[in-house]
Amino acid sequence: MIKLLLRNPKFMTGFLFVFGLFAASVLYAILFNDHIPVIPLQYTDSGKPVKPVFSPFEHPPFGTNTLGRDLFFVILVGAKYTLGIAFIVTAGRFLISTMIGILGETYLSGGFQRFSRIGDAFRYLPATLISYFILKDLFEHLGFSEKVFVELIVLILVALPVGTQLIADETRLLYKKAFIEGAKTIGGSKWHILNKHIRPFLIPQLFIIFARELTQVLLLLAHLGILTIFIGGVEWKMSWFGQGIPVTLSGEWAGLIGKSFNSIILTSFQWIGLVPIFCFTVTILAVRLSIEGMKEVFQTEPHNLPHKPNQKPVDKKKSPGEEKFTFVRDHSNAYYDS
Repeated sequence: MIKLLLRNPKFMTGFLFVFGLFAASVLYAILFNDHIPVIPLQYTDSGKPVKPVFSPFEHPPFGTNTLGRDLFFVILVGAKYTLGIAFIVTAGRFLISTMIGILGETYLSGGFQRFSRIGDAFRYLPATLISYFILKDLFEHLGFSEKVFVELIVLILVALPVGTQLIADETRLLYKKAFIEGAKTIGGSKWHILNKHIRPFLIPQLFIIFARELTQVLLLLAHLGILTIFIGGVEWKMSWFGQGIPVTLSGEWAGLIGKSFNSIILTSFQWIGLVPIFCFTVTILAVRLSIEGMKEVFQTEPHNLPHKPNQKPVDKKKSPGEEKFTFVRDHSNAYYDS
């Protein structure tokens, strides 16, 4: 399955973009200690000071912000924090939801199905507002490390009911398949059925669920940034114009959006707010491209259909009527706020 993914151009394009961005940010921190160049105050021939805010045309590729800092390096430095935090939150959500959803549906059956209905209520509760109201007051009394830890926990917990129900639904639909009923009839244990029959069909869906959850986390971080909830807290600095500007301590992109969002509407320096939004958008599109690549691989290749160890895979050319692998459920249009 991994080899097939590595051969898919859509998956590789999206994966290499995200991984390359993260790796470049980490490498820059190691080699240059996250140094961000600051454009010094400049003067005209008559001695009049020139505004240190340069557009992408004057200082490519992204211009500078009101602090005179090069936005390209600001984005590069913040990439590892943005992607790293998004991956940690996604992994935490995914692991907990997977364990509870699969094991609960396997060993609790009907009782867990009634419990999982709680997830329906959370589908209509915006995770952004829940996270905002929880983190707004806590952030005023915590240090940097405590703020990061609390935010990670909150961002993981707010999506657990919906994520758990999603994975439990997938598992439940698989248990209704005829071959699962046959395995139960001949005396297969719950663990044997889960490991030998459910797992091969569930793994492809879990790959896609993980990637979709990553996009939801990135969107949630962007929303919280607009509400000035920055990962690690906020620090106020003075711009060249004598105005106080909220600056994210960790340098992640959501904080860049939050501190410069007003520049899109109230000033002529629209690029300051549009650059981090553009980076968020391109990164999410890259993840979505990887998802499309995974769907192409999993839906067109019957590579994980069960077969005997000594039995050669059936040649598709000799069996044109063979049914290809398809998803139990397609979540391409499903929405769950997280």
